[in-house]
Amino acid sequence: MNERIENALKVFRYKRTNIKAVSWGLAILLLVGGIFLLNALSELERFKVLQNPYVTFGLYLVLLVGAAALFTYYNDFKLRKALAELDFIVDELKDPQTYLSILDGFGRFDKRMVTPAYLHAKLRAMMYASSDREIQEFVNKFEDVMGDSLNIESALFRIKSYGEKRQNVDSFEAIITKKLDKAYAKAKTNAIRASIDHQRKWLDVQTMVVRLKFNEVLKVLELLQEDECTPLESVRINYYKGLAYARLGHNKQAREAFTQVIHEGNTTRFVHDAKGEYEKVRN
Repeated sequence: MNERIENALKVFRYKRTNIKAVSWGLAILLLVGGIFLLNALSELERFKVLQNPYVTFGLYLVLLVGAAALFTYYNDFKLRKALAELDFIVDELKDPQTYLSILDGFGRFDKRMVTPAYLHAKLRAMMYASSDREIQEFVNKFEDVMGDSLNIESALFRIKSYGEKRQNVDSFEAIITKKLDKAYAKAKTNAIRASIDHQRKWLDVQTMVVRLKFNEVLKVLELLQEDECTPLESVRINYYKGLAYARLGHNKQAREAFTQVIHEGNTTRFVHDAKGEYEKVRN
């Protein structure tokens, strides 16, 4: 294995251990501290209602749920940041298969790793290393666990698979747009708003491809290129450019776009698909 990957994994395992310890510590602190506080308050005349066993039981239950929620949120938030430090395996080294193997290993030996952060990281790598069928099966299996987050790739793949028959695209687009609108309203920084706008553009690309509006696809791709894109996003942009040009009959531009994707030199599914599309516009 690449030495840089091995070093990054050592750091990640160390951080993962610390994240678990701190998560448990915070949850226990909230639970124990809450119990002591309730017991202390119940001794005061003003809070005599706390001496009622039903009230006490209810509040203990609330504390337990709160501690579990704190553990889950903190663990997932920190784990997401730690996993992001392994993104270079996909973005720079162009090796999504290795990243998937690493994530599968984490999930196999530690069931607690199967959190939204882990699942989103795996889905991101699968986008560039797995077939549409494998991706769809993964999304169907874990969609409930992944939750209502800003990562809309699962919904976009649903649009793609259902949209090939041009069914349900409007309803899926409406659902995702509603999620993005809700997230935008809660956004506290311009960076988050820009990220949401960036995802809107990808949503437009996916839905326009399904609706065969390839001139509009090219316009949105130009806007996407003005954003700060990851190397893998650049691959996707070129792939969809090639697809749009090919469907519009501009074979020369299509070949140029597909050639750029192929020359990335990795085994992503976009490269595989680009090779197939290139053959169609070769002459």
